[in-house]
Amino acid sequence: MFVNEIIPEADKRQHSFEENSGFYISQPSQWTVDRSRGMFLIHRLSYSPGGAQNVRFWAFYWGGKVFDVKVENISSETDAEGVLHAKTRLVSIDRRPALEWASSEMLNDLKEALSVYGVAGIFHPVKSFQLQLLIEDGGNTSHGVLH
Repeated sequence: MFVNEIIPEADKRQHSFEENSGFYISQPSQWTVDRSRGMFLIHRLSYSPGGAQNVRFWAFYWGGKVFDVKVENISSETDAEGVLHAKTRLVSIDRRPALEWASSEMLNDLKEALSVYGVAGIFHPVKSFQLQLLIEDGGNTSHGVLH
């Protein structure tokens, strides 16, 4: 089960989370981790001045490897019960369309991690968060909706 937490110093050293490493823009302080299955998700880059304001980059550790994940936030709204509904498009994993090679198990685990992370992980918990993940097939059409 994924949980949001502050990254322990021992884990930072083990996984080489170093500022200006070329992968992380700054040393990450929190992660969404499933210790029993050996997986974690870390927000590594987000919006930049002059860049797209709806694109985020993540590091997803799965199957013993760190993957570079790019997602595009499409929309979000809160309903009358206070549930935040977000629609996100998975653009790529390691700069390739995910449907070309990623397994359904990996995609489901990524969606689970993104759902637990929610809006801002441990720093901004929400009452309830529902994520719809669209998977880019390399073209303009999105397939493989995960709820």
